[in-house]
Amino acid sequence: MKFLDDPIPDGRRHAGSGSPHLTTRLFWIWDGEFCGSISLRFQAGTEELPPEASGHVGYSVVPWKQRNGHATAALGLLMAVASKEGLDRVVVLCNEGNDASRRVIERNGGELFMRGPHPSDRPDQIKLYFWLKPGAAG
Repeated sequence: MKFLDDPIPDGRRHAGSGSPHLTTRLFWIWDGEFCGSISLRFQAGTEELPPEASGHVGYSVVPWKQRNGHATAALGLLMAVASKEGLDRVVVLCNEGNDASRRVIERNGGELFMRGPHPSDRPDQIKLYFWLKPGAAG
């Protein structure tokens, strides 16, 4: 498993127009063909995120490539990127009923710290919140 070069020049995309400035590093997940994407959202110099950001990490694997370890491997690789960006820990969210995503996070060292809704989703959609430490992933 490897990342294809960033699909956006210099790998940085800036979300929103308000303050504070949120940087997104977006990568394709690739095994010889497209498998999905994974992104890291962060503000330089802090692990804090604006309230509307649903964690530091977002990922998706196309259905015909799921259950092959692609998301687990990609999240592990993304933790090296997070470490290079100076993040000591990141927040990763998944829906409470998404057992596959929960396993991906836990296999990368995710520690559950909260359960509850997030402003980016419906109030009745319960999220699981995990801390991941980039230096400890893998």
